[in-house]
Amino acid sequence: MSARSAVSHVAAEDGVEVCTAVNARLSTLPLHELHAYCSVGAADSSSPTTVTWVSSPSPQPPAVTLEMLCTDRLADTLACIVTDICARSQYCSLPQSTHPLAFFYCPTKQTFSLSFYCRRLLQYNRCSKPCVALALVYLFRVQSNEYLQVNDYNVHRLLCTALMLATKWHDDVSYDNSHYAAVGGIASTKEMNVLELHMLRVLDHALFVNSHTYSQIEMYLLQWAFCQ
Repeated sequence: MSARSAVSHVAAEDGVEVCTAVNARLSTLPLHELHAYCSVGAADSSSPTTVTWVSSPSPQPPAVTLEMLCTDRLADTLACIVTDICARSQYCSLPQSTHPLAFFYCPTKQTFSLSFYCRRLLQYNRCSKPCVALALVYLFRVQSNEYLQVNDYNVHRLLCTALMLATKWHDDVSYDNSHYAAVGGIASTKEMNVLELHMLRVLDHALFVNSHTYSQIEMYLLQWAFCQ
């Protein structure tokens, strides 16, 4: 029996054993280290932003992958992670209304849950599951800008835009911006276009995620999915 089959077999019998088995294979990544690691150039040894992993070996492919999670569970996991990030950004700087990045901010907090919103995005955008990992990388990267710290006022628009960019980058088939605006609750296609443009500028159009960074993000998502 392969490792993946063995884990799937245990999953059917005892969810606690799955959590233990997965947790034993996944390395714990503190949020601040993950944020630094996801920055552009982190895998380049010549870059000043390089994060050196002294005690951890190169990540091995996990026995469980994102493809094995149901869509709702993956959406709930993303919501939990982003909620945790928001809790750490309560006292971040807010841009003036005339600042270009003010487009990402809503005047009030949304009344619906992040779990509901993430489920809606994944259900109607029909993106592949790796896009969730890519979108999370983009969220970590944009936080290099002091005005785009993920918080309760900008999290929905950042999530919608990041997932749209991830889908366009990774998937063979994607929708036009009017569809993503309707799904994400953005007022118009024009506004969705502006959000896309501003996020691309903050990311410096760096949508590529190398395999090592992707493996770390995938393990991070799986750890939240099974062990929280």
